[in-house]
Amino acid sequence: MPDPYERHARTKDSSGWYDQHPRSARKAAAADDTAKRPPAKKDPGLCKAAHWKEPHRPVLRIRAFIWRRTPLCQWSVDWGRTEPRWSCAHEEICAGCGKILRTSIGNAECPDFRPVTEAQRLALERETAERQARVKARRYARRPAVDGPQGYRKPKGP
Repeated sequence: MPDPYERHARTKDSSGWYDQHPRSARKAAAADDTAKRPPAKKDPGLCKAAHWKEPHRPVLRIRAFIWRRTPLCQWSVDWGRTEPRWSCAHEEICAGCGKILRTSIGNAECPDFRPVTEAQRLALERETAERQARVKARRYARRPAVDGPQGYRKPKGP
């Protein structure tokens, strides 16, 4: 019986009506035959460019965003936070196959990283205060009370 996991094991006419062995022969073959396993999957930790023979070669590059033209590595303050943090636009890819290995890297690994200056810190604090004031004004703004008659019908009268 052909091995189903071999690449060219089956003929074009694989209906099999002409190569059916007797049931006793099939039972005997199944009794002494060890179970075949499908071929193993390839290791995702190895590079496709080298035909799965060597590990990935990591390289840093700037991420390509759809919604932003030029991604920047800079100090910024996220929504809902008050302290500045370094936001990096680099990612780690394999130089051979192009697989993305990491989408975010640490501050120490970023080639554009620089400590925050006092002028940047003051500008970020000012921006955060303005943003919080806008959110607070929008959140607690009340609509004026409705005066006069309510409803949409015109009053009936002479």
